[in-house]
Amino acid sequence: MRRPTRLPALLVALALSACADGVGPNGPEALQVQFSVQPPAGVSAEETQAIDNAFDLVDTYRVTVRDSVTGSVIAADTVSVTPGGDEYRFDFTLSPDVLGLAVEVTVVGLDGGVELYRGSDYTRIQAGSSTTNPVPVVLAVRYTGPGIRGTVANDNGAGLSGVTVNLFQGASPAGTVVTEDDGTYLFLSPSTGPHTVEPSPPGGTFLCPGTRDLTVVAGSAIVADFTASSTPCQIDLLVLSGGDEDNTAYVANLFASSPGVVTDTYFYVNQAPGLSTLRQYDVVLLFNNGIFDETTLLGNQLREYVAVGGNVVIGSFYWQARGDSQFPTPGWGNLESVDPFLADTVGFTQRGGATYSANDLGTIALPSHPLIQGVSSLVSLAGFSAGVLAKVEATVVASWTDGAPLVGYRVLEGGQRIVAVSLFPAADDPTQVNGDVQVLWENAITWAGNAGGPIQ
Repeated sequence: MRRPTRLPALLVALALSACADGVGPNGPEALQVQFSVQPPAGVSAEETQAIDNAFDLVDTYRVTVRDSVTGSVIAADTVSVTPGGDEYRFDFTLSPDVLGLAVEVTVVGLDGGVELYRGSDYTRIQAGSSTTNPVPVVLAVRYTGPGIRGTVANDNGAGLSGVTVNLFQGASPAGTVVTEDDGTYLFLSPSTGPHTVEPSPPGGTFLCPGTRDLTVVAGSAIVADFTASSTPCQIDLLVLSGGDEDNTAYVANLFASSPGVVTDTYFYVNQAPGLSTLRQYDVVLLFNNGIFDETTLLGNQLREYVAVGGNVVIGSFYWQARGDSQFPTPGWGNLESVDPFLADTVGFTQRGGATYSANDLGTIALPSHPLIQGVSSLVSLAGFSAGVLAKVEATVVASWTDGAPLVGYRVLEGGQRIVAVSLFPAADDPTQVNGDVQVLWENAITWAGNAGGPIQ
């Protein structure tokens, strides 16, 4: 059942606990399921070699057994091993109630906490097997370690084989691969720094997104997925808010005539959207109107969404509820680690994330940037701009006349775009704000959404 002699078999021993008249005629009986770990058929020679090399580096295995129907965890363990071994065993004590269950066993190999490969397979727990006669299962693992990998799929999510995928560092070609049988591709050992991944769309399809911009750091494992769609690409937008008043419908209407933008709304009442809902969207526009207690929950969920490839556009008065504002708020949790702006509480304005004085479009630092194209006039008459300061990691595109940032952004390792616009998107009266307001918001949504949404 093993591949070459270097690839170890993982012996997952499931010890069933029972009383004397329980499992088997003489009481407890041990069930051992032997997994031969190997690359699946049809993967590239490069990935096969990467997995082969990884076996000698793995010092920790994480094994999880789940009920294949409910998904509930039946057993889980993390075990340190000596790298390079031929065989490892993991013992779990299970209830006799699991007899007959179909289970999913997942094995993850790690090197010092860095995941190198993982695989899952299904088997059924049956009595009558023994440690001398294990149930053999071939567990196919895929390389998940440092590098750039992803999938090119069709509209239905099926992987497309034979698609050429190009990697660029700046304008210079940095590699070319062809997708495997299941549509996956892999670039091993890319150099550090900014890169762009650009597949060649199959004939008659639209590649969504067209490219993904990534930043490789030492040891990073980046996933970049693409869809070769039969219809033109669209940006799926979620307008998300909470607070004293639900302005989401008004804000969604800003994009009613925006080509290729499909908009939904979500206003927090007593339930947060959850990651499964958020990841349906390419970009989330987040703002709030009034302080509310659940910002930490929403912020943590949005950080999870960003971690899987989501993009976020932030508007006022997000910073009024930020953890560093002058207001007694719980903050936005983990989202604050990746947002571009801080609440200005100790600087020249001391506004705590909000201002109600007039502000005009001031300095445009990056006039060619897509975020500011078509924006030549912007006046916030009644305020509704934000008292903010840019983080060191942020790029400021344009500022207000008082020097506070108007629009800026951060691009994260996986290409996720976090855009900040220090303006209230629901300002609905010409006496409050006028000028190229709608253009600015359309720019923000389009630029963020074109980065591509969450990975599959």
